[in-house]
Amino acid sequence: MAVEQYASSENLDARIVLHERFSTNRHGWSRWVFDQLRVPPRSTILELGCGTGSLWSRNIDRIPEDWTVVLSDLSAGMLERARTDLSCGGKIFAFGRIDAQSIPMQDGTVDVVVANHVLYHLSDRPGAYSEIHRVLRPEGQLYAATNGKTASAGIPELVQRVKPDAYGEVTETRTLFSLENGAGELSRWFAGVEVLQYEDSFLVTEAQPLIDYVASTQRLNEDELARFGALVKAEISRSSEICIPKNSGMFRARKTW
Repeated sequence: MAVEQYASSENLDARIVLHERFSTNRHGWSRWVFDQLRVPPRSTILELGCGTGSLWSRNIDRIPEDWTVVLSDLSAGMLERARTDLSCGGKIFAFGRIDAQSIPMQDGTVDVVVANHVLYHLSDRPGAYSEIHRVLRPEGQLYAATNGKTASAGIPELVQRVKPDAYGEVTETRTLFSLENGAGELSRWFAGVEVLQYEDSFLVTEAQPLIDYVASTQRLNEDELARFGALVKAEISRSSEICIPKNSGMFRARKTW
């Protein structure tokens, strides 16, 4: 399902809109992620699964001139959108269609790897960890963002009121790499694994962005989505808002051998 969802930027855009308009943490996810990066001068940074390049477009004023930034994704549509969005920022980026499980870069040539909500999509995470470890220089760092098991818990709960089995199999897959268990996986390949928690929630006051978000996940058919929309509108009409907790964060780890 993930491949189809991210063939173009349309579905991702619907999710970004909900986060940007209704998140209670106004600093913003992309600014927060950038805050956590510890990048030496003249570094090479590789982002795996860059999507639309929002990490860089939202921090374009903060990127040092001596960084070499390589943005990669499996989706040609995503890469084209990232290239377009970053073309007017005055910075030079490299772009490549790269599978995290087979990175076409030489050993020890990268200082920082960023994997922003990407690893839980992979079928062979150990293969990806091996590749990331290989391309990193000694003391190079991995920044791997993911969700906790209760991430946006209110959205699945609302959807399951329309379709009880909508998240069953998908939830199990996504939680294979989560804030709760990701450190254990990463510690087999990297040292000094830290968990960095991002405090946030949704406070949704308009129905359509939440409906569009759920539509982008492709878990409901047209009739089910119409019933979900009616449910959301009724909830907002009754309480003026829907409060939905988030549980997201990032691991920071380094290569020591």
